[in-house]
Amino acid sequence: MSDPPSLPTQNAPAPNEGDYARWLHGLRNELSAVLMACAAADAVLASGDLESTRRNLRRAADACARGTELLRKAPRQSSD
Repeated sequence: MSDPPSLPTQNAPAPNEGDYARWLHGLRNELSAVLMACAAADAVLASGDLESTRRNLRRAADACARGTELLRKAPRQSSD
C-alpha cells in the first residue's frame, strides 16, 4: 500500500491565483471523467456488455489516480 498523500508545507511558496485556478480546473476535469465513466459503465452493464463495463471502470480508476496525484500537488490557496 502506498503512503498517504503529503500536504503542502508551511514553507512552500504561495502559488499565484493562476496556479490555483489551473489546479482546480484539472481536479474538476478528473472528477467529471470519473462520473462520466461510472455512468457509462452502468449503462453498458445493463446491456450485459462486461468488457465495455470493465473498460469504463478502468477509465474511472485512472481518473481517480490522476485526481489523487493532483491532490498530492495541491497548491495552497492564498488567504488574502
